[in-house]
Amino acid sequence: MTAGKAPPYTPSSAAAADTAARRAATDLDTAEWESYLAEAGEPAYRARQVREHLFRHHTETFAGMVQLPAPLRERLQLHLTPYGLAERSRTRSGDGLTTKLLLQAGDGHTVEAVSIREPLPADPRRVRRARHTVCVSSQVGCAMGCIFCASGIGGVVRNLTAGEMLDQAAIVQREFGPLTNLVFMGMGEPLANYPALSRALAVLCDRDGFGFGARRITVSTVGLVSGIERLARDARPVGLAVSLHAADDELRHRLVPTSGRWPVAEIVAAATAYARTTGRTVTFEYVLLAGINDAVSHAERLADLLHQRGTATLASAKVNVIPYNPVPEFTGLRRPPAARVHAFVHTLRRRAPPPPACPASVPPLPRRPAPVTVRKEKGQEVAAACGQLRRRERVAAQDPAGHAAQGERSRWRNTSAGGIMNRSRRVVHFRNHRYVPETGRPWALAPCVPCGRGGRCANAGRVLDVAHRVGGRHRHH
Repeated sequence: MTAGKAPPYTPSSAAAADTAARRAATDLDTAEWESYLAEAGEPAYRARQVREHLFRHHTETFAGMVQLPAPLRERLQLHLTPYGLAERSRTRSGDGLTTKLLLQAGDGHTVEAVSIREPLPADPRRVRRARHTVCVSSQVGCAMGCIFCASGIGGVVRNLTAGEMLDQAAIVQREFGPLTNLVFMGMGEPLANYPALSRALAVLCDRDGFGFGARRITVSTVGLVSGIERLARDARPVGLAVSLHAADDELRHRLVPTSGRWPVAEIVAAATAYARTTGRTVTFEYVLLAGINDAVSHAERLADLLHQRGTATLASAKVNVIPYNPVPEFTGLRRPPAARVHAFVHTLRRRAPPPPACPASVPPLPRRPAPVTVRKEKGQEVAAACGQLRRRERVAAQDPAGHAAQGERSRWRNTSAGGIMNRSRRVVHFRNHRYVPETGRPWALAPCVPCGRGGRCANAGRVLDVAHRVGGRHRHH
């Protein structure tokens, strides 16, 4: 596995390198920018201008960075490329709120990023407050081997660099509008790629970077205790989500084969310590698999575990129950019926711990069950679960004839269900869809928000600019 942190930048060697091997500008840290600009004879403040274009304006080419002098733009074009990832394909849900992007790196490997929007509020004055989350990947593939996750099929290929993580957020923000939240819950284990994760978090929270508040960022982990402790020492109060999935070591080892190093109790203790250190919410994620870990007895053991460790007494801890999102390759796994999900959640919410022993003169502290939420289902129709889109592309490459036939059969069905959006520069708006005259193929688009949020568009048949997007600026209005 290659290291997550890229090697130090040396301008002279980069100038001699082949154009195809140019390093992404998003990978350079402050010290590397200072070195590069000093060799170019430019003042250090140019680094802030470049980073502003990359992370705030998401400028796609150095030529578009008009604040920079022309000689510097030419030099940047010779030595670097703005971003290390480029969009390869996308799928969109029928309601237009969830879009998964398949992004390709310079070495040909692909990763996934997901844009997740909440429905726009009815009050137009609150449009800017609509939640928009990006789900970011941290590795190509995954080494954790969870039996229900498509990311782990084939294992881990390599770590992503900090720049490649930042590229995902920049591309989603450029395509779909400003972000309110960012979660490292995509492909890979973030804490197994900690050096790159730490650099990415620094840029995300930096005023000269994305300017994100740490409290709007969540890092998910399968339970690497050493990584959790390291994240707590960094004193950057991001949210923490621990993928638990079982309350006992035997069952958890079946679900997550690589989890044998740290017992469940030790993972929960590390998460509890993180919550106390940072004051941030710790979420324990629990994927429900029919007939495996969805019984009432499993819920009782989970509640007892959290109360024994003292986690449930924290106001900043909760359990997020996730009904299984089916993966075609895992034919033996099923999503539990709604009744079993309800029974599991009801047990967690009602099972309060016994009061602690204390002298008769001292009233016992109030005890409560851990707060429980059920994750909303978003993007199942676009294979939004980790690794599914990448896996589908790889299968298509191995069997192009079968995949092409399947795509031809599903093209017209996807017209009403969301499908893949064509990136043509000119389109015709027709019944909430985009019709591409050049190819003659219809591609679905999300409902037109200014035209009535889902009804027949008043602009049917008009030729519109590509800027016609959900929640974006609509030039025809």
